[in-house]
Amino acid sequence: MSPNLISSAPSALPSRLVPRLSVIASALRHPTPRPRTRVQAARAYAAAPSQAPRRRPAPSEIFNLSNIPLSSFEAVIARNPDHGFSLKPSEYYACVQAFAQELQRGTDPWSLSSSKTIHATACILRQVHRPPSSDALATALWLFASDSTSHRASTLSLARHLILSRSFGKLPPLRRLEARFRQLVSTARDPDALTAEGELLFQQGSFAAAARVLARALQVASASSSDEPAFEWMPYCKLCLARAHLRQHPPRPADAEALLRELAAAGMPEAQEDLADLLRARGGGDGSDARAAEAFAYEAACAGRVGGFARLAEMSLERAAGARGGGGNGKGERERERKDSLRWAAEWSRLADPKAEF
Repeated sequence: MSPNLISSAPSALPSRLVPRLSVIASALRHPTPRPRTRVQAARAYAAAPSQAPRRRPAPSEIFNLSNIPLSSFEAVIARNPDHGFSLKPSEYYACVQAFAQELQRGTDPWSLSSSKTIHATACILRQVHRPPSSDALATALWLFASDSTSHRASTLSLARHLILSRSFGKLPPLRRLEARFRQLVSTARDPDALTAEGELLFQQGSFAAAARVLARALQVASASSSDEPAFEWMPYCKLCLARAHLRQHPPRPADAEALLRELAAAGMPEAQEDLADLLRARGGGDGSDARAAEAFAYEAACAGRVGGFARLAEMSLERAAGARGGGGNGKGERERERKDSLRWAAEWSRLADPKAEF
């Protein structure tokens, strides 16, 4: 979510915030694995007496800026010129520096910046790759803005982060934030909140309910006035609605395809992958669906989706299998096609490896 939604000054928080943030950040980084079988469950409960409990990381370890230089903030802002970052990178970096210092000392974060600045700083941190502390700090900043001023954008951003990481409803210290999110959903007037709720329902397997909520989000957005917050998650709403249409009973593939084509035309790689799967499964007799599926998978691959390369490899193998066998005058040509498809399959498979060199 972009940072230009709501601005209000945060107030000081109770002293219990710092340990609560440490617990939350540690839980998000190291989720407790759920035993998959009864035997595994028994082993989990009957741990060896000599096994030492996992040490909880200190705030200085979690909220650490040593691997997050100012240049990483500059790079994120440069990549996103239209995202509403109104301050200099150094000003956002100063915000997180002050915030991290207070957390490392074990004291309350102080009211250095507006909720809008705190939220924007968290959005930048979420786009800083690799250091685990960037996620921990983003979580802490969003929670601070949400707890102190009920900041809408921070509440929604953190709630959706929990949903996509499958942590929603599993962290007791975040129940108040989840309650604020539920309040936004209950109004049925906030399309971004409805989108996150629809994604949660889809994740839980309630596909028809998810489709209803997501359709409501689009309906609300179409009737909203210009002075209301922009529907920033509309593409994700349409993507999840398309997926819900394919999974609900009875399925609605035509509606799903229309949404996916719209998103694919706008350059959304996830929609291009889903559309490739849909067309590939349908498989028109004249081969047009197969060719279109390959084209969409290629577009997704060019956008950096390794799943696009994997799909291209699978389709090349299918084409090689289809060229096998038969006799007559076309045997030599089919054999050349088969070998060519196998060579492409090998190359696409290599590129599907995230560590592959282009």
